[in-house]
Amino acid sequence: MPASNPVAASDETFQAVLLRSLASGAAVTVGLGGLAWAIGAAPAGTEGFLGLGIAVAILAAVAAMWVNGRFLATRSGAGGLPADPAILAGRMQGLLAAALMVKLAVLVIAMFALFRFGVKFEATATFCIAFASASLVVQLTAAGLLSRHLGQRHNAALAARVDRSAVNPAGPGASEGFPAESNHGRPTATDDR
Repeated sequence: MPASNPVAASDETFQAVLLRSLASGAAVTVGLGGLAWAIGAAPAGTEGFLGLGIAVAILAAVAAMWVNGRFLATRSGAGGLPADPAILAGRMQGLLAAALMVKLAVLVIAMFALFRFGVKFEATATFCIAFASASLVVQLTAAGLLSRHLGQRHNAALAARVDRSAVNPAGPGASEGFPAESNHGRPTATDDR
């Protein structure tokens, strides 16, 4: 695809946007986790489980992003995104559901592992709260960056559409042999016939 097309250029970078959103979410999560550790938000002796919960949440986010990237790569054309906004919205809802399922699966596996190793309730609760909080922060950060990217993609598509109408001032109907303002010979409410 030519780089001069703004829609194509935004589609080509979608995988990079997924990675950047994951990295940003992980950085914010680690920063907030460090702050929680510094102020002593975790009960004494469970600080390691706070870090473990954050690390496992980031790994779950990596797995969810991988699933999302694979889904987009196999289900879409070039760039990974469909042009139709309704299809894109449905696909994004499906991706959110897939990410939730991945994170729940990771949480269940981690809970069974903690139970199997005889971890006490206080440490398990610290792990679960850290996992849920970190998952939420990563999800919100990633969703915000993806939303901004898709908004830029939509604006680029609108700008390209405006550029095409400037080339053909009669509008889209002119390609069918009718002026764009015509009602194809049928009377309208404003006609005095």
